[in-house]
Amino acid sequence: MVFHPRERLPGSRAMSRREALRLMAGTAVAGGLLAGCGSGGGSSSASRLAIGTRDNPVEQPLFDDVPKIESGLEPEKGPLRVYNWADYINPAVLKGFTREFGADVEVTTFYNSQEAAQKLSTGKISFDVFFPTQDQLPKFAAGKLLQPLNHDYLPNLKKNIWPSLTNPFYDRGSRYTAPYMVYTTGIGWRTDMVPEDVAALDNPWEVFWDGEYRGITGLYDEYQDALSAGMYRSGIKSVNGAKSSDLAEARDNLLELPDVVDIRYTIDGAYSRLPEGNLGLVQAWSGDTLLATQYVSNEAGLYT
Repeated sequence: MVFHPRERLPGSRAMSRREALRLMAGTAVAGGLLAGCGSGGGSSSASRLAIGTRDNPVEQPLFDDVPKIESGLEPEKGPLRVYNWADYINPAVLKGFTREFGADVEVTTFYNSQEAAQKLSTGKISFDVFFPTQDQLPKFAAGKLLQPLNHDYLPNLKKNIWPSLTNPFYDRGSRYTAPYMVYTTGIGWRTDMVPEDVAALDNPWEVFWDGEYRGITGLYDEYQDALSAGMYRSGIKSVNGAKSSDLAEARDNLLELPDVVDIRYTIDGAYSRLPEGNLGLVQAWSGDTLLATQYVSNEAGLYT
């Protein structure tokens, strides 16, 4: 879902059915934000989207007017400019980097991948390191918003990374990306607020449509994750290979949620709002649930 910062409400965001319809209609527009057409090589100002799948991997296009950095350069003094998701890096890690390398770190954040794309398209964001998701990469590469990597500066890419991630299907040859993490997506809930054993349900994802948990239910404010939840509810498991009919079914499922549970769309639901007790049932990334256990008391009972 795409929210303008001025539209964002304090705390968890409730969404009406009318607003949900409007925002879902806008998702397709955001998806084509940086798309171009024409040749994928050379110095032409036109570019193409290279969207890969596991069955059809792709190389992202290179452009003469966006060359990679030269080899053999001395390290810069900094600051290191990082463009990242909100609350993504422990501040202690940044301080440790500064102590070890003597360079300060400046962090600019975004709330979801659509906001990141919107800010990048303005040309006003300057960064050294960016944390996109792989589904957004083709737009950034085709829009010439990323500089190709020089592997001379990345010796650990082949030494310490799984082979499947050094030559990923979405960026063959790792022209623009190096993997940061892998994670799983599931369900997090507090047993003091959600008494039933969600994991024992025939379809655990159906719990997000249970009116008993009205006002305490949250999904990620990220279109791919939210649509996945909608598909899981209908038993559609191949979310990465979804057909148009699968997406339509997911859409219809998600449009029920404002009326059924007064759904909240957040990014910090699992690691912040669940421990705080503002939400009791959330869609959860594995890393977020690990963080949640550091803040929730044992008595509260966090299950994933």
